[in-house]
Amino acid sequence: MSRGQQGQTFNTASGENKALNTESQTSFDTTNKDIGNYASEVGKFNAANPFVQGGQAQTAENQQLADTAAGLAESTGGALQAAGVRTGQNTGGAIAATENMDIANQRALSGEEAAATEKRLAAGTGYQEAGLEAGAKIPAFQDTVAQQQGQLAQGALDTGEKAAQTPSFMDELGQGIIQTGVAAGKAAFA
Repeated sequence: MSRGQQGQTFNTASGENKALNTESQTSFDTTNKDIGNYASEVGKFNAANPFVQGGQAQTAENQQLADTAAGLAESTGGALQAAGVRTGQNTGGAIAATENMDIANQRALSGEEAAATEKRLAAGTGYQEAGLEAGAKIPAFQDTVAQQQGQLAQGALDTGEKAAQTPSFMDELGQGIIQTGVAAGKAAFA
C-alpha cells in the first residue's frame, strides 16, 4: 500500500469515525430519552397500583359485597313480610326475621371482605413485582447501549490504526536499502 493509499484509508476511516460518532451520539441521546420515558412509565405504573388499601380494587369489592348482602336481606325480608300480609299473619315477626337476616348478612359480609382483602393483597404483591421487574431492566438497557457504543467506536479506531501501521512501499524500500547497507558494512569490516 502506498503512502497515498494509506492516507486515503486513514482519512476515510477518520471521516467515517466522525460520522459514526455524530450518528452514535444522536442514537445514544434518543435511546437514553426512550429509557427515561420507559422509567417514567414504570413509575406511573407503580403509582397507579389499584390494589393498595383504599384503592380502586378495595372500594369496588367492598361496595359490591355490601350491596349484595343488603340486597339479599331486603329482598328476602320483603318476601316474608308480603307473605305475612297475604296470609293474615303478624307482619312483626317477618320484620324481626328481616332484621335477623340483616345481622347475619353483616357477619357474613365481614368474612367476605376479609377474603377479598386477602385476594387484593396477593394481587397487589403481583402488581408490585411486575413494577420492580420492569424497573430492574433499566440499568441493563443503559449497559447495553454503552457497550454497543464502545464496540462501534473501537471498530472505527482499529481501522484507522491498521491503516496507519501498514508500511508503504517507500518504507519497505527504505528498510530494504538500510538492511542491505548494514549487511554490506558488516561484510566490509569482517
